[in-house]
Amino acid sequence: MSKAIADKCDMGCLIAKVTPEELEEIHPYIQEYGSPTHVTDIYKLRSGTYKGARIWSKINLGTGHKIDLFLTDESNHLITMEDYEFLPPLPGEEIWLTKDYLDKIPTDTFEERDDEF
Repeated sequence: MSKAIADKCDMGCLIAKVTPEELEEIHPYIQEYGSPTHVTDIYKLRSGTYKGARIWSKINLGTGHKIDLFLTDESNHLITMEDYEFLPPLPGEEIWLTKDYLDKIPTDTFEERDDEF
């Protein structure tokens, strides 16, 4: 990406798989919120409060479902959000997000296999 495009962006983030070392650091939060598969690092957020934040999520790569579990700062300290509002569901859209649903999301949808390449 050229620098000119990066300067015009209002938000910049990277999504990566969670490493075993990161899982060790966030272990206390896993017991309460669930085990993440990916983390989104927000490195640019124009006129936003959470620059440098990390969004820990469970992502099913096969279906594209992404569930955000919790938010930390760049040092992996939990950020609680007291003042927020969820958007109402669209007409005909059902609410399917429950703890049972989160636990059933497979995390091994795309395992690397050398024999396919």
